[in-house]
Amino acid sequence: MKTVQIKADGAMTEVYGEFTKKNIRKLMREITNVKKYECLYEWTYGDAVVQCYGCLVGKAGKENKHDLPPSGVKKIETLDNSDTQLLFNDIFMVKIQSNKYCDFLVDDYGLFYTLCFEGFDDCYSDDESDISDDDTGSLDKFILNDGVDGVDDGDDGDGVDDGVDGDDDGIDGGDSINSDDSCTTESASYSDDELDEDINNY
Repeated sequence: MKTVQIKADGAMTEVYGEFTKKNIRKLMREITNVKKYECLYEWTYGDAVVQCYGCLVGKAGKENKHDLPPSGVKKIETLDNSDTQLLFNDIFMVKIQSNKYCDFLVDDYGLFYTLCFEGFDDCYSDDESDISDDDTGSLDKFILNDGVDGVDDGDDGDGVDDGVDGDDDGIDGGDSINSDDSCTTESASYSDDELDEDINNY
């Protein structure tokens, strides 16, 4: 049976072994010369399960550079999320189907990896869409409120008060016109007197 071995530098290869639940960690130790391997995460993959075996401790410089897929189910409670947990040395990805380990090649893992991230991206895109809709709604409310504020400013603002003052000025202007009319009347009377005087001279 073949399974995926991911080197500390991120390179992937396939290793052969007659893996069983009893001997799987022993075979991994023999392949890598690393003493302690643990089953860390698992993912449901169709009617199968994909499991990750790795090391939680190691020497500086032996950190594994591969990013695991998100949403792995933790097999140890103290673990971080599968896509953020720091691991050391080589990682093994194995597939279990019908309670038996079965072939899991690099290409198979590549497809599984892509599908995991596509599901994650879909969730992320939905969140972004919701955020975008909320932002648009907020903008619409802002624009609407801005327009309403403009109407309120028109009702209560200085512009209307100025208009009222203008009406008062118009009334004052009317008084001035009346004064002009009085002057005109006096002028007219004066002209009539002059006309009478002219008639008397003749």
